[in-house]
Amino acid sequence: MSNDLWKNYLVSMGAEFSAQQDSEFVTGFSANSAADNQTEYALICPLVHLNLLSCAGPDSNKFLQGQLTCDLNQIKPDSSLLGAACTPGGRVYSSFRLLERTQQDSTQYLMRMRSDIIASTLDSLSKYIVFFKSEMTDVSAEWVGIGVIGSQCDALLSEIFGGTPQIENQVLQNDTGMVIRVPGALVRYECWVTEDSAQACWEKLTQVALPAATNKWLLQDIEAGIAEISSVNREAYIPQMLNFQAIDAISFDKGCYTGQEIVARTQYRGKSKRLMVRAIVDNGPELIPGMELTRQGETQNIATLVEVAPLNSQQQEVLMVVLADLATKDQWELCSHEDCFTAQLLPLPYHCAEKTE
Repeated sequence: MSNDLWKNYLVSMGAEFSAQQDSEFVTGFSANSAADNQTEYALICPLVHLNLLSCAGPDSNKFLQGQLTCDLNQIKPDSSLLGAACTPGGRVYSSFRLLERTQQDSTQYLMRMRSDIIASTLDSLSKYIVFFKSEMTDVSAEWVGIGVIGSQCDALLSEIFGGTPQIENQVLQNDTGMVIRVPGALVRYECWVTEDSAQACWEKLTQVALPAATNKWLLQDIEAGIAEISSVNREAYIPQMLNFQAIDAISFDKGCYTGQEIVARTQYRGKSKRLMVRAIVDNGPELIPGMELTRQGETQNIATLVEVAPLNSQQQEVLMVVLADLATKDQWELCSHEDCFTAQLLPLPYHCAEKTE
């Protein structure tokens, strides 16, 4: 199933699409607007903003170990890792969830990332892979991503995958695909299913779950303190600015990789000049990732939006990178051009709050 065929199927199910910057998102389902106001029921979200890169070949582990911030020796078929790829100057050009898939005596690594950086990440990694017996491939057309929020789908997920992961970042795999338990205030699963099983999986899960917009999934990412690189912020941050050390997306004892010197120096000898915070905006303008914010009457950028999702019709939750000396403030008066508004600090989840130093 190509991406266009999956989109056409979702449209036939009532999905409404909108282009947002360099990506397309599902903004809602006309046949089931109740999902906009439901939190107590399971939700099912098309992960159309995400796609997969594959790295396969006998040198794949060695190649990726020298390029990524996470430790590939910690990955197994039943686990997943968050990670990043950096420039030699330590700037993040890609972030991802890494999976290992083994079938018929062959192993491939799958990097799940934003769809709008698939091509640029492939280009960047391809510069180094020529010295290894490995091949990077865009496998987006082979997989369909489905997000499930809520434990009410556990029985149906067990029918599809033979069980459900019980701890965060755990993976279960079979011929249909992969299901990952991912962090969040609510129980949630990231499912990647083969193209020929996608429609059947969607229809089975909607027996219990309400179809919902992509923003419902992004809101859970924000509440979990998980930022992702997209085309609007490639090479804008070092990993610590996005709090990647707090979500175990960086290994500090794995050895050398591209950008490692800068990342390690920031961790042990210095301090990041900017830090990521979570905040809520009441009655503000429509905010978008990449937007630079200032104080009223000033031109200096003091904050940049990384992720944005509406909480309701009046409020938006955001992850934003702010000047380090502002990161502990309870609220900020911010402006985007002529629009000024107040952002109120929200706590990062427990697993982030304990590791921000």
